[in-house]
Amino acid sequence: MRKKTFSYSKSKQKQMALQFLGLGALGAVMALYMWLWADPIILAVLVGGIFLAVLGIVVFFKLQFAPKKEHETAIHISDEGIRANTSPIAKAASLIAWEDVENIYFSTKLIDVKLKNPEKYAARMKSFFVRDTFLKSLKGTVRISYIETNATYDELTATLTEYAAKNSFSLSQ
Repeated sequence: MRKKTFSYSKSKQKQMALQFLGLGALGAVMALYMWLWADPIILAVLVGGIFLAVLGIVVFFKLQFAPKKEHETAIHISDEGIRANTSPIAKAASLIAWEDVENIYFSTKLIDVKLKNPEKYAARMKSFFVRDTFLKSLKGTVRISYIETNATYDELTATLTEYAAKNSFSLSQ
């Protein structure tokens, strides 16, 4: 039985933290400009700037001071299927069996797993918001982020291509 496990990367999490700090600074500058120097204060832009500032700073501190552990499994790919802990939907879906996969689309940051029977996986999801997002917004697709893991695009391409050939589902890039 062949399996591939990817864990969280401390350096990639720090890089994401800095990106969120930049987003927070941008939001703070935008809100400060609207509040102090803009003639007509547009409330939506002011609130949006404050929201971006708070979001960026909170996520920065969370990623900087309480990151995921490097030994913690983020994505596990085996003969049974794929399991990920990188997003609430992927975590709630648990193990996605290869026979339930219709298509896998992956890009430089995300893997989208389109399922044949999304209701089977929606039944596993305890949170209403996670289930609703999975069924309505994502239309039965499990989105797995691998930006904060030690997985590379080439490594995932090779691993998923192997399983696509064995289990007869389509793979798109």
